[in-house]
Parts: sequence; C-alpha cells; structure tokens
Amino acid sequence: MNKQNINEMNDVTLQDYYAKLSKEEKGKLLKYIAFHLEIGYSTLVGKFSGRLHFSKVEALVIHKIINEETWKK
Repeated sequence: MNKQNINEMNDVTLQDYYAKLSKEEKGKLLKYIAFHLEIGYSTLVGKFSGRLHFSKVEALVIHKIINEETWKK
C-alpha cells in the first residue's frame, strides 16, 4: 500500500462500509475482527458507529481484511 492509499483511508470509509452491511454480515465482521485483532466487541461497535476513532494501524489492518474479504470465508 502506498502513502496516498493510507492517507485516503479514514474512519468514515469504514463506517460507510459497515453501515451498508446486513445485520448478519455486521456480526460476522465484528466477530472476525474481535477474534483476530483482539479488540473488544463493544469497542468495535463504538468505532464503527463513530463514537470512537480507529487508530491508523487499526484502520490499515481492517481495510486489508475488508478488501481481501477474509472475514467472509
């Protein structure tokens, strides 16, 4: 990933993606991220809802998970 892609990634992009998912898909994504990144489930809900913010590292890893669709497997 180059610097431009990293700078373009932000919380809003993740929040928009999350908002478009079905309830079942949201649960599956949250469980995958919580298990593999060891982030609390309620913390993730807060970050995807906009109450809290993702760190750059979290955003980078979550974008990779979403782009590669590893959470759907």
